Amino acid sequence: MTEPRKIKAGSDTTWTRALSDYPADAGWVLTYYLVSAKANIRIATVPSGADHEATIPAATSADWIPGRYRLAGYLDGPAAERLQIVDCVVDVEANLGNDAAQPIQSAAARALDLIDAALERKITLDVLASAIGDRSITRYTIDDLLRLRAFYARTVARENGVSRGGLRVRQVRFGRGL
Repeated sequence: MTEPRKIKAGSDTTWTRALSDYPADAGWVLTYYLVSAKANIRIATVPSGADHEATIPAATSADWIPGRYRLAGYLDGPAAERLQIVDCVVDVEANLGNDAAQPIQSAAARALDLIDAALERKITLDVLASAIGDRSITRYTIDDLLRLRAFYARTVARENGVSRGGLRVRQVRFGRGL
């Protein structure tokens, strides 16, 4: 088996790598590194005959941050050799069983939340433009924010399968097979 391309955080993950030229029972040690902008994780392997077995227990990966990671695998030999044998991308999927798991939102849903927050602030901080020295800041007007909000609300509704009349209905016709 080769390295996984997806790892579900909070689940046991195991794989075995067979390398006939670099057997574990001849002193070769395979170590993986799973790296992202926010994490650097070392995954040691253990010998399984001549093969190298990697195991990530559910408890170890439970709090991993979902996202795209780079997986690198290095072999260290009995005579101090070092070889990189793996360099690939792995997606770590969210641990939905974790109490701290965040709901997954689309970019449009996040933008809609930000626009709603901006509208709330507008009620108390309604300064359209200000300048200090040679720097100036111009903010969206309430009309601009309402137009943006309407656009993103429609986008989010489409993503969630809702149309103007409520839930989107799809008609399906069942018939006899041939």
